[in-house]
Amino acid sequence: MHQAAYKGYLLAMGAALLWGTLGILGKWLYGYNLDPLTVVFFRASLAFLALLLGLLLFRPHLLQVAKRDIAFFALYGLISIALFYVLYFYTLFLTSVAIAVVLLYTAPIFVTLIARLTFQEPLTPLKSAALIVTFLGCILVVRAYNPSELRLAWPSLLTGLGSGLTYGLFSIFGKKALDRYKPLTVLTYALGFGTLFLALLQRPRQLLQIELPPQAWLLLIVLALGPTLLAFAFYTSSLRYLQASVASIVCTIEPVTAASLAALVLGERLLPGQLLGMVLVILGVAGLQLRSNQGP
Repeated sequence: MHQAAYKGYLLAMGAALLWGTLGILGKWLYGYNLDPLTVVFFRASLAFLALLLGLLLFRPHLLQVAKRDIAFFALYGLISIALFYVLYFYTLFLTSVAIAVVLLYTAPIFVTLIARLTFQEPLTPLKSAALIVTFLGCILVVRAYNPSELRLAWPSLLTGLGSGLTYGLFSIFGKKALDRYKPLTVLTYALGFGTLFLALLQRPRQLLQIELPPQAWLLLIVLALGPTLLAFAFYTSSLRYLQASVASIVCTIEPVTAASLAALVLGERLLPGQLLGMVLVILGVAGLQLRSNQGP
């Protein structure tokens, strides 16, 4: 495997491992009676402010973008940060977590098809097999085969597929932006515009009245810096070395991480079907690395 591709795989896996902590952090935060939409606003805004401050202090030149690209970044933030968060939140509201996760992980399918049309990324038999195997693994990991989990209606199907599409478009937008800008520049403007659009959905009076203990603010900061800022930085950087479709498939290890952490931290029991699903996801991701020419 080329060194650049190896670096890309490590970055994408690092992002997925960090994203896998979202479930644990979310459960702890919801224990403080925070509205999910408020949580995602703080998630985006705190990450954006931390990144903006860091660049202002140490790399202010990375904040420079051409005026003609502002509209592109606004669309990027609207679709792949704000709209994605909202659609995924409503899917969780309308249906079970398992179904929401499965619908979210239609993202690699969208990415593979769009990248084929947009970037002419080849749809190889290996990539197709990895896509099928990892998606099947995700279904098993979140136990979507359980009839009690199949509470699915048209609204949740549409919002769930929408979350998968908007999540997947993060890769497409990111790949395009990296032709002109560094990963931190791309992430700053995506998070900045995403925060702006999420702010429009908030009630200022409600935000000002929020009273949280120090440990809740600490959890929000960890959420912003870990599975948001650092994870998106890793993933955006991985797109410099991998095809968008490959990076998206690699990130299907996120549900594996989430289920493993739930077992270790929350004491949730892993069933045989979930363990099989984990194996399938790992095999699918590992299969992508069999060829050394999986670079951009």
